[in-house]
Amino acid sequence: MSSDRKIILCLICFGWISSVSSGQSSHPLPVENGIYVAIQRLQNRGYLLELNPTALPYTEDEVRAALASLSAPDLDKAERVWLRQIEGRLSRVVPARHESIVGVRLLPGIRATNNGRLDALRYRSGADNHVFQNILLQFRFASNRIASALAVRHDLYYDRDPDGLDTVLRWMSRTEDSYLRFEGKIFGLVIGRFSRHWGLYGQPSTMLSSNPRSYDQLGFRIGGSRLSIRSILGELDSITTDGRFTGVAGDDSVKVGSERRYVAYHRLDWRPTRNFVVTFMQSTLYSGANSGLSLKYLNPFHSVIFALDSLPKNDENNGIVGMGLWYRSSKAVFHFQGILDDVDVLNLSEPISFAITGSVTFPRVASLLDLTFGGEAIASRTYNTIQPEGRYIYLLRGLAAQFSDYIAINAQVDYHAFSWAPGLLLSPRIDVLWQGERDIRQAYPTNDDDIKTILTGTIERTIRAALRMRYEPTEWMFISVDAGINNLTNAFNVAGKSLMKIIGVVEVGLTLSIDRAFNMEFL
Repeated sequence: MSSDRKIILCLICFGWISSVSSGQSSHPLPVENGIYVAIQRLQNRGYLLELNPTALPYTEDEVRAALASLSAPDLDKAERVWLRQIEGRLSRVVPARHESIVGVRLLPGIRATNNGRLDALRYRSGADNHVFQNILLQFRFASNRIASALAVRHDLYYDRDPDGLDTVLRWMSRTEDSYLRFEGKIFGLVIGRFSRHWGLYGQPSTMLSSNPRSYDQLGFRIGGSRLSIRSILGELDSITTDGRFTGVAGDDSVKVGSERRYVAYHRLDWRPTRNFVVTFMQSTLYSGANSGLSLKYLNPFHSVIFALDSLPKNDENNGIVGMGLWYRSSKAVFHFQGILDDVDVLNLSEPISFAITGSVTFPRVASLLDLTFGGEAIASRTYNTIQPEGRYIYLLRGLAAQFSDYIAINAQVDYHAFSWAPGLLLSPRIDVLWQGERDIRQAYPTNDDDIKTILTGTIERTIRAALRMRYEPTEWMFISVDAGINNLTNAFNVAGKSLMKIIGVVEVGLTLSIDRAFNMEFL
């Protein structure tokens, strides 16, 4: 038996034993699910803090357990609406002992933009109107020991994405949100393809985000709510040996061979109180013609700085270390993340690169009114490295951020307009973005290049005033709108070029589901 199969078999056996002794597993709630809007609002007010605010996705059972601590009469009008939204997005069938659940999910939707991309802040040259239809079909099974799902998603944006590779062939569809998971009280294990986000919902992350297409991964969790370790080993796309990302590396017209690429993530969470979370993170993107699943990179107790380039060294690698803080007081919620990239342990005279992001939210500034200030900064060399295969991208989409060499700040007011319509959220917002000339996908600069730590060359500035709206008239339908005016100075990094554009993104989605419980005592 190969070493890769032994690793997976040992983890599955450990997970099976743990889950048998601890009870029920359940399905993860996709990080794109609007349920996180309501969950985050309640967390900002001190509820549902059993759930880690910066480790998404949650499972349905985790959310149910957190909801058990809520008492509807103690909540105000807005909080009761959010509670109903959360309950409406969970499966209505809760299995009894020795019962299992089979279900089907159908999620059709449409997204439209006049910007070509779904990021309204970053205007594209020559952008025009696009409508992207999408639909996900998922078959699900859950018992008191396991949860599994098989899903296929069709999305026209997969084919038209201006920032990434075309990821689909047949019917513009690919496997998404498909997995097999075991969940215990102190140990959880999952293998599959789905998205994760290590950060606050709707805000950027410096280490692991929902920006890229979902990729195949093996993940596990050890610990509970107070102290836990989460680890992931993911398989990325390959790169040709002459440094090109094609999506079919080694099978293109020149047949030059390929380097296999993998990424390992680890995070340690410590929660001294319900209102305070300290997170330490590290990741490694490693590659080579013969690279594969590796105990060295799967081990969360290996230090990135000291382990990667020590002997035996069988792979090229790019390591990142970082930390995060989340703190809630009676008046505000603070969040910070920061990473260091390209830490020079080989005396290559590489400048240390970084990425930081943070926010402060003031819930209940006024009745039904929240206020959030946020910002992020990513250096010009961050997520890039001398070896092209070490770039933190998957199918040309960033594993954390899509861009580098920029500073952005924003302010947003959230008005919960329930008196106008139940489930209506209005969010006036202003963004300011300073974008330099560097990009993650560019060749790594030499020491002779005139590259600043951040904001290189002619700096494009975008000021955007916008109104965001999210409306959920029922638990099975939502409408979201992001419409605003973008004012660009030095547009596309061309000195003196100015533009003003009205940019909008609209999304409509439905959720249709059927679940049935049946007895399976023999499991």
